Amino acid sequence: MAPLLHPFAIMREKMRKSGFSSLTNLQQWEWHADVYAFRRVVLGVPPQVRVSPPDPDGTWFREDLVERAGAYYREKWIAPRERKRKARTDDLQREGRDIVTKWVQSQGFVSVDDYCERYGNDELAAHRDYLKSPEFKAASTRNGTTGCG
Repeated sequence: MAPLLHPFAIMREKMRKSGFSSLTNLQQWEWHADVYAFRRVVLGVPPQVRVSPPDPDGTWFREDLVERAGAYYREKWIAPRERKRKARTDDLQREGRDIVTKWVQSQGFVSVDDYCERYGNDELAAHRDYLKSPEFKAASTRNGTTGCG
């Protein structure tokens, strides 16, 4: 079964074979809308910019078509990256909690809560800040380990 193609891919193939003029008027509007949407969503061009390299005077700009095409790129390009970033952030937070837990256990405490009950959160925050410091990073690099933060 052939993969479903975004209309832009179909139009691009048709243009490659027969040129822009081979597209219907509606397809030409959609093609330009797709160019604008790609530039906005993927390249970060501000929405106020209503011109593009293939449309330097903005003749082919239509906000409604650009928004519709933009929804495709947000789902294709942005949503997967956001899901991946969130998963990575969750992994880093989990790893950070594990590091803190192991450290407080190495200090003779059963849990982070036990440590904080004795010393308070300020003491733990001071250790966290040290782990992010340039001094710690320099020392850990010399020791062959990696710094945190």
